[in-house]
Amino acid sequence: MKQQQAPGQLEIARAFINTLDLEAGTDDFATSTGMQRWLARHLPAAPGTINEDDRRRVVEFRVLLRAAAAANGPTSPDIDWLSALNHLADGTPLQLRFGDALAPHLSTPDDGRDTVFAQLLWIVAVAAIDGTWKRLKVCPAEDCRWAFYDNSKNRMGVWCQMAECGNRHKARAHRARQHLAPPERQPDRSARPGDRKKPWEATQRT
Repeated sequence: MKQQQAPGQLEIARAFINTLDLEAGTDDFATSTGMQRWLARHLPAAPGTINEDDRRRVVEFRVLLRAAAAANGPTSPDIDWLSALNHLADGTPLQLRFGDALAPHLSTPDDGRDTVFAQLLWIVAVAAIDGTWKRLKVCPAEDCRWAFYDNSKNRMGVWCQMAECGNRHKARAHRARQHLAPPERQPDRSARPGDRKKPWEATQRT
């Protein structure tokens, strides 16, 4: 199996995107309780409470991050994720703070969803600066859309698993080409062999 984990805290962003697993048909954020449980396990400073409005906004944020990661691949997302992400950042009260050894981080005076936004936006910003963000991609298979870290040397990885999603795509493309190909021309079997003119007959003048 391909190594898919991202380095450092970027793995939190990857895991956040993959809380929706299309292949398995599961969503860790389907309920406020499920979201609260996941955030408590993965974020250093989990919000105190998550209400239904918070859950809905965090799910919308997940859609934006998935689109942003998909933009690192060969296909362009069908939403204007950049404007939406900037709008979300504008509406979130973010504060730059320093911890031990002057380790910087973003925080927010508010609880709930803003705590989630602050931590994940900081992770994305740091990854964009150090160059690792460009390697976080999304599988283009519509029935997958799994976020993975591209460890290839040339950064040209496309599929989360070439042996699975990549081969399925090739098989579907092959079937589509076969379907569009014109049918083979069949020989005319209506004429009897004796009805066919021989070469010298075809050129004989009457």
